[in-house]
Formats: sequence, structure tokens, C-alpha cells
Amino acid sequence: LLHLASVSPRAFSEQMHGQKRSRGPEGVVAALSDADAAYFGAYGQLATHRMMMQDATPAEPFKAVMFAICHGKVVLDVGCGSGVLAVFAAQAGARRVVAVEASAAMAACARAVVEGNGLAERVSVLCGRVEDVAEAVDSLLRQANGGAAALVDVIVSEWMGYMLVCENMFP
Repeated sequence: LLHLASVSPRAFSEQMHGQKRSRGPEGVVAALSDADAAYFGAYGQLATHRMMMQDATPAEPFKAVMFAICHGKVVLDVGCGSGVLAVFAAQAGARRVVAVEASAAMAACARAVVEGNGLAERVSVLCGRVEDVAEAVDSLLRQANGGAAALVDVIVSEWMGYMLVCENMFP
């Protein structure tokens, strides 16, 4: 069962308005260009993520795949949004999950979802573009691998969203 009750859409919306810096719960701060702030700001709306989660057609297969492949693995979730796939990975028995989200509002939401599901010990949420928080990601991955190389077993990135046209995937 996925716990989303502690997420306040208003609080996340208020946090996003006018924000051009992306500050994560793990202390990572990454400056965003105006274009990036506008793009990632669109993903800062909880309603967008709610619509994606309510569409069971892709959600159920994602969950099934996560449960089939994540047990005992180190997982990197790029563009984690509300953190649902990171939670699925942890529930499936992933050893460690590092979730990265560029929208400060959604990174805060993902952290609340992770904490609400009692998974904060195994799931870290970083805020920023993955290329901007690479050092923090590498550090968490090295910790997950006992100080060895910063490697992942599974990379998750649900980049298509709920409707390609709405996400400007076509010119």
C-alpha cells in the first residue's frame, strides 16, 4: 500500500512559484536556468502526478517490473516525481534507492511519500538535475556499495509521463 496522505498540494504549489533554485532535502542545491525552471516547474504540480498515478494501465506493469527486478539491488530513479517508483523499488526489497528530482516541490513531495511509507532508511531523495547532483549521487552509491565504485544495478526513469502531447515530446 502506498501512503500519500501526508502530501499537501497547496504547500508544494506555494513552494514552486517563482523558484529558480532547486533545494533538496539532502542539502543539495542546484541553480536552474529560466528554461529549466519553467520546464521542471510544470512537474511541480501535484495534480500532474496524481493523473499519472491514477492511470492503472502503466502503473501496474511498472509495479510488477519493480517487484520482479529490484530485490537486493541498488536502484537509481531519475526524475522521480512523487517518488512512487522509488517506493515500489524499496517495497520490492531494493538494498538502496537514490531518487533524483529537479522540481523542488516534487522532491519535497517524494520525501514525504518515502517517509510516509517508512522507507527513509533505504531511499534518499536528491533535488536537482541529475547532472548537477552527480557528486551527491555518487557518494550515496558508494555508501550503498560499501565504499566500492558508485554503481547501480537498476536505473528507473519514467520519462514519457501520462501523455506525450502534454509533455511537449513532439515538435
